[in-house]
Amino acid sequence: HIRCEEPSKREMGMFVLSTVCGTSAQGLQPHFASLFALFNTTLEDMENRAVPYYTIQAMTSLVEYCGTDEAGTFQKMIPKVLAVIRHLLQHDEDQACESLEIFDELVECEVTIVVPH
Repeated sequence: HIRCEEPSKREMGMFVLSTVCGTSAQGLQPHFASLFALFNTTLEDMENRAVPYYTIQAMTSLVEYCGTDEAGTFQKMIPKVLAVIRHLLQHDEDQACESLEIFDELVECEVTIVVPH
């Protein structure tokens, strides 16, 4: 559903994926490359602001399990994450604040991703 044309189905798909990431992040490690490729796309979904919001929630859950191999890919998505948060600030401050938690996790677990930004 995440790649569906219908915004509500993309939202539901990303919600389910963010929930799975929140409960089974470590088990998803072998799939990080494909997940990050998907996140790179879903962060740009401006038709339904819940999709990028749930993307950031999913990413936040995975930070703890990111290693050096994933750091570069994750780092390249930070400008998109910041753009989503700026967009959310205009529409839903609560979601924007929750999305900022990704930076708390990054500073705690993988500060090298944040340093260039």
